[in-house]
Amino acid sequence: MIMYIFMFCVALKVANMPHHMRSETIFTKSFGLYFTSILGICGCILSIIVGTLSPDEIIGGDLKHYTMIFISSMIIVMLMPLLFFYRIKNK
Repeated sequence: MIMYIFMFCVALKVANMPHHMRSETIFTKSFGLYFTSILGICGCILSIIVGTLSPDEIIGGDLKHYTMIFISSMIIVMLMPLLFFYRIKNK
């Protein structure tokens, strides 16, 4: 995960390079690159924090509660790109 954080930081550095050296675009010219990089860094940090906790150390529920939150969040995360591409396709 730390390597991913480094890669997102490098993407932010590349976004500040002169335009003739850049060939990548995400969503829009620079907003998408910043947005994706910041979201990726936050996601990596969150996964490092959550990965260090076992279900016993999580306050507020038992193993079933933890499993339901995990499965529902995975479904939401997997559906987000599909909804995004569906929205772009129908424009």
